[in-house]
Amino acid sequence: MNHSILVVDDSKVLRLMIVSVLKKAGVSSDIDEADDGVEGLKLVAGRQYDLVITDLNMPNMGGIDFVKKIRISPVNKFVKICVLSGESDKEMEDEARKAGASAFLLKPFEPLKLLAAIKKLLQ
Repeated sequence: MNHSILVVDDSKVLRLMIVSVLKKAGVSSDIDEADDGVEGLKLVAGRQYDLVITDLNMPNMGGIDFVKKIRISPVNKFVKICVLSGESDKEMEDEARKAGASAFLLKPFEPLKLLAAIKKLLQ
């Protein structure tokens, strides 16, 4: 099945790695990319996604605010959101989940763990 996915991260290298993992595993070939929450919101406003993968620390708009804004969007209110963060702080994970994140994974991510989490979210 080809799911529509949005990957939001200010690191182009990390976005490319995530997209590569998803495409190689056959999860999706329908993947949009944004380099911060502001750009991500523009994409979310015009399209319904099955999954959003976002970083927390980004310029212009961070991941927590981005997740909160997605959750008030009528189109993507119930989209699955996976937060990928370099911060292993439990408070940060709790804050992300309170904002509306469906899953929280640490960077650097292991491709198999990322795929397992994504497949579970997309069931």
